Amino acid sequence: MGDIPLHTEVLRSVVYIKNSFDQVGSGFLISKKFPDGKSAVFLITNKHVLKDKIAGQFANLITVRFYLKQTDASGNKTKLVNIPILSIDGKIFNRVFLHPNDSVDIAAVAITDIFMQNADIDVTSLPEEAILTKERMEQEVINAGEDVFILGYPAGIFSS
Repeated sequence: MGDIPLHTEVLRSVVYIKNSFDQVGSGFLISKKFPDGKSAVFLITNKHVLKDKIAGQFANLITVRFYLKQTDASGNKTKLVNIPILSIDGKIFNRVFLHPNDSVDIAAVAITDIFMQNADIDVTSLPEEAILTKERMEQEVINAGEDVFILGYPAGIFSS
């Protein structure tokens, strides 16, 4: 199998996440357009990335490594930003959307406000059309056994 060309948009939409229990994972950024013309950016990750692996309780916050629009004065290409998951009273913030089926390990975190508060962060995200639905898989003749390429940070391994 040869090299797979990856567009910068895809690579920059993948983020490194560390929860407040010092456990790591990954996610990706996706943008959604609404009928009223507004749009929002969501961080899509696994529910287990937002939780302690042993106790199963939600982390107070997650720290996400975002790319910067341009290298800063210190030569940094990325910036770490804390995103709260739990309120002081231990309730999940309304920015966090969990799949209603507990056995489905996926979560979305609304982060549009994070970009508005951090103008130096690159807002590269995938459009919601990038998510394959069952219907699109059938249209594009994607079947079980197809080659896939997964981006992320398995076991916390990442390169700057």
